[in-house]
Amino acid sequence: MAAGRGPDAAAGSPEVQISCYPRPQRNYWPYTDDLLLDDQRRVWLRLQQGPEVTDQAVYLVVSKKDQRQIVLEGSVNLEVVQQGQAWGIRNDPDGLQEVVRYRLPFDGQP
Repeated sequence: MAAGRGPDAAAGSPEVQISCYPRPQRNYWPYTDDLLLDDQRRVWLRLQQGPEVTDQAVYLVVSKKDQRQIVLEGSVNLEVVQQGQAWGIRNDPDGLQEVVRYRLPFDGQP
């Protein structure tokens, strides 16, 4: 598992955790909350975590070659993924929203 730094904000920025594995043959898919397409022809599925999990967002990134699971710290909704960066809105525990940017460590691998 490789890890990269999260948003370009302060030193206490959240971590991005990435797991990569071969694309399995499935006859089911987990429930999703959101769907995005990026400029590398990958599909980003935000997996439903349930009401008790509020401190992370899990995305399944599916391409022709493989799929990756990305865990973002905090309640983050990604809006745009392009040119090696993911932009989203993060909700903090006080209910405030902020725009965040993540650099993707696997850019250039469709």
